[in-house]
Amino acid sequence: MAKRTDLQLSEIIETLANHPEGLTRGEVSKHLSFSLNDKTLQRRLRTLTEAHRIRKEGERKATKYFPQELT
Repeated sequence: MAKRTDLQLSEIIETLANHPEGLTRGEVSKHLSFSLNDKTLQRRLRTLTEAHRIRKEGERKATKYFPQELT
């Protein structure tokens, strides 16, 4: 199960890297090659944000996710 989760997280990061303008959660979902329940996608995005692997801006419906900038 952890392997599948890791693959999903990697694809989310890759998707955001291909869209530096940022994507909403719904847009992220549309670009993925797999389907996830909306709450599961929300948890995956939170995991990546807390690990500083992606960046989140905005609140509620205005939230967008961005690739983490390299420093």
